[in-house]
Amino acid sequence: PRSWAGFGLGAGVGWSDTLFRSDFYYSPEALRVMRALVSYQRRWEPGWLVETEVGAGVSRDEPNGRLGTWHVTGRAGQAWGERLRTLFEGRYGNAPAYESWAVGGTLEVRF
Repeated sequence: PRSWAGFGLGAGVGWSDTLFRSDFYYSPEALRVMRALVSYQRRWEPGWLVETEVGAGVSRDEPNGRLGTWHVTGRAGQAWGERLRTLFEGRYGNAPAYESWAVGGTLEVRF
């Protein structure tokens, strides 16, 4: 349907392990992650874009067991012509005994 334009559905599966265990930072031990994903993307003139993704699911690692997990990512930008673009991005995610977030901005100049 037209009302679903820009939306996407998907799934993500991941596995991670580490060779060195640390008590000072999170080091995944047999980390397994399964997530359902929903995304939205829209572009419109004169050069604007918005992209988002949300995922939720289950993760499990050896020291911490099973945990609900989720992440969210968002990005917005503007093309200021053929050679100049600005982007702003933010993200958050978690796994057993670990969470991270970041924000950033980019100025792209094409030659």
